[in-house]
Amino acid sequence: MTAPEPNPFSPPHPPAGPSGPPSSGPPSSGTPSSGPPRFDVPPPPLPPTTPSPYGPAAPGPGAPPREPSTGSGWVIAAFLLFWPLGVPALLASQRAARALGAQDVQTGRREAERARSWGVGAVITGAVAYVGSWIVLAVLLASGIFAATAFSEAATPLRDPTGEGGEASEARDTEILELAVGDCVVTTDLPDTVFTVPVVPCAADHHAEVFAITDLPAGDYPGEDDVEALAEEFCFEAFESYVGLPYEESELYAWWFSPTEDNWTWGDHSVQCIVEPLRGTVTGTLEGAAR
Repeated sequence: MTAPEPNPFSPPHPPAGPSGPPSSGPPSSGTPSSGPPRFDVPPPPLPPTTPSPYGPAAPGPGAPPREPSTGSGWVIAAFLLFWPLGVPALLASQRAARALGAQDVQTGRREAERARSWGVGAVITGAVAYVGSWIVLAVLLASGIFAATAFSEAATPLRDPTGEGGEASEARDTEILELAVGDCVVTTDLPDTVFTVPVVPCAADHHAEVFAITDLPAGDYPGEDDVEALAEEFCFEAFESYVGLPYEESELYAWWFSPTEDNWTWGDHSVQCIVEPLRGTVTGTLEGAAR
């Protein structure tokens, strides 16, 4: 009896497994599981416990080292604020530059520090001198104002001692700016620069008399020669109206007080014309004397 030939179109029958209930335990080794496939993720590798044979990485490039200073900036400050200390500062800075040029950094830094010390000293000295100069100036200005006020107050009683001029009750030193026409004055031993003159009663012996006063035009100081020329012109013109004769025909002598450059700067532009005899003294006024 022959076995039937297998159907070429039918799948082969799987072999029959052993009879009995299925095993409840895990499948035996090498036997595929009947569940879905598993894809287990391996754990991350642990860090190595042994040190790297290459050592730590080198740090990245940083800023280049700063070149040592020679203290030249302090030298400039020293010369600007107090130059006597600038000289040693300059010498120390030059020594520092030479040492650094020779790669002697230690000496260069030491000399640069000396230059800095001289420079700091110059800055301090200059600052103290600057403040001190302002203090001295303030004191001088305050003293000058006080002195001018005191002098003005002291001179106030001397203002116009003759009243209307020519009638002084007693001899008094009077400021040139306070003279009035008709004042009789004593002119012996006058210095080159005069601030006051003795004014006396015209009835007493005296040397000279004020016969005219004017103020020169304002503006910059014209110079001593121009001031003298203007004063001469004014006084000679005023002479005849006071004395009674032209100056060329008179036996009297005329001269004047005129402002110096310093007086002009302070606002004094006045000219005081004086008449006196060539010799001796005078008793009484020269107004209308026709001499």
